[in-house]
Amino acid sequence: MLHSSRQENIYPDETDFSSLLVRLETKGQGLLPAEVVARQQKYGKNRLQLHTSRLPVAMLVVEFFALFPLLLLAASILAFVAHSIHPHDGFDLIGSALVLVVVLNALVSFMQNYKVEKLMIGFLDYLARYVNVVRAGETEEIDATELVPGDILLIQAGDKVSADGVIVSCDELLVDESVLTGESLPITKQACISTINDNNLIYSGSTIHKGKAQVLVTATGTDSRMGHVAELTQQVRRDLTPMQKELHDFVRKI
Repeated sequence: MLHSSRQENIYPDETDFSSLLVRLETKGQGLLPAEVVARQQKYGKNRLQLHTSRLPVAMLVVEFFALFPLLLLAASILAFVAHSIHPHDGFDLIGSALVLVVVLNALVSFMQNYKVEKLMIGFLDYLARYVNVVRAGETEEIDATELVPGDILLIQAGDKVSADGVIVSCDELLVDESVLTGESLPITKQACISTINDNNLIYSGSTIHKGKAQVLVTATGTDSRMGHVAELTQQVRRDLTPMQKELHDFVRKI
């Protein structure tokens, strides 16, 4: 189902906790079923927008059908045809070299794309499959993809965080945000009282090292910090490797 609007994250503009509660229209007892359905229609599922996983064999085969390798294969065929006409002029060596270039280029590109593929799938390991939330005054376990802004998320030591949010209450909370910040040591977090700051925020992809907390969900899916990272990885343009540059230069010389 299409959702018409992106979520409005609280950072960096909104810092007043009471204003946030008003905007999200949430209460201490959590959302009602009808509210959950309406927000799922508006914001969509809490999942990262990753492309469909491809088989390694299929990824390798595709590398042989790009314009560059097809041109080289055509040139190698012409070289072998020329060899059949003039067998002593060395056209067979040119044809063999071109085939070798195509294979090397395909292998290098395949390895790069395969690493990116594994990286993208690896993002899913940082998200929990099931989470505990408070809805209509009751604690229940739900699929993490069903989380919506305004939910009250319950987390404790060992849990992986599945959405961005503001900490409403906590007890000796230590959070590992290394997947987002690179910081190796866990960070102490505090509950928000009135003004929101970074110590009150928790992000999708983090892991709870110690303690427990209640979190007001503010952003899910691609609008979370982890979602932004996932989107950026898909937008990265690959430069040619030194080997590929040498291969292209070699082909131009031939």
